[in-house]
Amino acid sequence: MILHHFHRAGTGCSGEGPARRAIWRNWAYVRQDEEGRIILEPMPDQPAAKAGLQANDVLTAVDGTPVTPEMSVDQVVLLIRVK
Repeated sequence: MILHHFHRAGTGCSGEGPARRAIWRNWAYVRQDEEGRIILEPMPDQPAAKAGLQANDVLTAVDGTPVTPEMSVDQVVLLIRVK
């Protein structure tokens, strides 16, 4: 599986507040910010973190399938799990 992402260092996104969150295979938290972007928060020492994902990375595609602001957290998590 190829996850395309870019790092959003220093943006102040904390995962707090009303944003929806889901856990992706116990490897990372996945949430949606107020602009509809899907944000990854890998758990320490898990495959996502070991692969180089960092807190507040924005997921832009899964195996070439674009992740858009119109998609819900549940849709994205399902896309990741299906792949």
